[in-house]
Amino acid sequence: MVEPLILEILDRHGRVAQRQKFMCFPVHVGRDYSNDLIVDDEAVSARHLSIEPGPEGGWVVEDLASENGSYASNRDRISLKRINIDERIRIGRTQLQFRSPQSAIAPTVLQGGLLWRVSQLLGNVWIMLLLLALNVGLLTWSSNTHVFTQIKPSDTAVTAGTLLLGTLLWASIWALLARLLNHRAVLFEYISLGSILALASLLLQAFETRLGYLAHDSAPALITSSIVWLVVMAVMAYLHLKLATALSRRKLYILIGTGLVVMCGFLLLSSYRDEHTFSRDLPFNNDLQLLPLSVLKLQPAGRFFDDLSDVRDSALQKTKDPD
Repeated sequence: MVEPLILEILDRHGRVAQRQKFMCFPVHVGRDYSNDLIVDDEAVSARHLSIEPGPEGGWVVEDLASENGSYASNRDRISLKRINIDERIRIGRTQLQFRSPQSAIAPTVLQGGLLWRVSQLLGNVWIMLLLLALNVGLLTWSSNTHVFTQIKPSDTAVTAGTLLLGTLLWASIWALLARLLNHRAVLFEYISLGSILALASLLLQAFETRLGYLAHDSAPALITSSIVWLVVMAVMAYLHLKLATALSRRKLYILIGTGLVVMCGFLLLSSYRDEHTFSRDLPFNNDLQLLPLSVLKLQPAGRFFDDLSDVRDSALQKTKDPD
């Protein structure tokens, strides 16, 4: 008995837009209404391709002299090719993924739960673009306002481009892990999460600087700053792993807790090594850390000049009358 074939039509983001099961063969795919699978894509021919079971398993795909051709996952144009389960082909602007009843599916998402809410919020394309723009814009501005050298437009463009590519690379790696481990397409979600993580690091640096000025780098300030950093890192790690894996909440807590303990131990050892290692090099930081205006004791210009004239008159009086 021939195994049923399940064809998935994927959108441009890799999400399943349509799924259909076939028991009779051959299966014809195209835009014409006489096909077994009708694809609404202007770049697909009326009768584009046919699919039959292979003699050694898998499926044999034959292109029916289509205008735009059919392409395998390696982008090679095909006329007759054997396709295995879970592989993809492209016809026009549409991707077809071959599935079987034994193919793995993504775990069920509890509607109204944390993962569902995160996916609905951060997966929105407009929210993703807004967070990405804030990430690139604010971090570029911050990097350009803390240096002494003159800033050129080309430097700004390079910084913005580096931040953009870094965020997209970060999101792509996590999205690939989610696809491999959880069979879920969450690229937009990880772009949003990467942008939030970068913005959170910027806010935490500003908070740490202000706290250091106010508390004069005391031990309570250091402890408070470290706790805030650990909480933010734990939350972001939980969201990243929750989207990418199917681990239970208990296993996630154990994994994140272990990672935080290891990170704290590494930081403590590094701090101990730096304090007990002699170096003749004078450390220098070229970043200009501006003192927050709220910390300074400011007074109106008029009052300043009045006080200045009083000091001058007092000095003149003392020079005339030393006693």
